[in-house]
Amino acid sequence: MLLVLGWQIYRDGPFSDMTAAVDSGAYAGIRTSLNKKLFLELFDRDLARIGPRCRIVFFRDFPAGYLLARARADTNSAWVATVPAAKTDAYQQTLIRYWRRHGFPDVAVVMSRIPYEARRAARIERYRVDTPLVRLVRSPAYRVLSSHYNYVTYERRGSTCGIGPVKPAGG
Repeated sequence: MLLVLGWQIYRDGPFSDMTAAVDSGAYAGIRTSLNKKLFLELFDRDLARIGPRCRIVFFRDFPAGYLLARARADTNSAWVATVPAAKTDAYQQTLIRYWRRHGFPDVAVVMSRIPYEARRAARIERYRVDTPLVRLVRSPAYRVLSSHYNYVTYERRGSTCGIGPVKPAGG
């Protein structure tokens, strides 16, 4: 029994630290750490305002975002691939060329921290400010929709896909 209680659960710490249950959303019912639960609740509120006609993209290895969002993924499986730093610009230019032909995403979520069990335990995401995707979301074509400790959400200016107001906590 002690072995099970001390065993690590997918980036969430030991089983004995899984004291909080997720109440709703794609992960409803799972037990996790309080830190992860709070992150998921905030993230779920932000994503709930983005309508299903919107196209969304998550920066850097965060496929869970697509599960949590009602919006359509504006990507393919290659997006979640980790790309060596030397190939970052070429890879991102490929995405931008695709979007120029097919339309840019309505929403871009830039993850700065992928939270684990405790607030201090996270995978830190670093983005060079001169990369094509960072330049895109910081250009006049996008505006900040919400900014939080772990992520920033951007909306494409002129998007009419259906982004609603922020839902209050517990609402």
